[in-house]
Amino acid sequence: RIKYKKRDLVKRLVSVGSDIPACFLSKQCLVKGIGENISLLPHLDNKIWVVLIKPRINISTKKVFDNFKGPFSKENMYSFNFQDIILDMNNYQNDLKQNIKKNYIEISNLLKNFPDYNCLTKARITGSGSVIFCTFKSYKDAKSCLRRLTNEYNLWAKISSINL
Repeated sequence: RIKYKKRDLVKRLVSVGSDIPACFLSKQCLVKGIGENISLLPHLDNKIWVVLIKPRINISTKKVFDNFKGPFSKENMYSFNFQDIILDMNNYQNDLKQNIKKNYIEISNLLKNFPDYNCLTKARITGSGSVIFCTFKSYKDAKSCLRRLTNEYNLWAKISSINL
């Protein structure tokens, strides 16, 4: 066993990737900066389903950020509750989305043609955009969406549950 102070551990994990500290914690958290400012969030007792898809392309995070002209959006003022999370995800988008859609037609087409099977949220891109995700209230709806996507596109796809 190696003992680290949390600050030192986060610093080391951020050097690997900005999302690594949050993944390592594997808890609900609010992450700011480049992954180094982490605040744990309370459990909300909601289970949702997520469809994750990745087209068979690779997106360069460096290229995405090099082409981003900014500015980044300001932090929203929502409370951390289930309704506000869904509202936030449906009313705001990833700041890098337009840049990614412009430079990666596969992502643009998938976002435009993403099937709506009682989605809780619009289809969205992850961080710098190589994966698209959408959330659902039921496994059945997520499975219907996944089935259609895998029949129509050549991509990697997975369903997972999230306990908020």
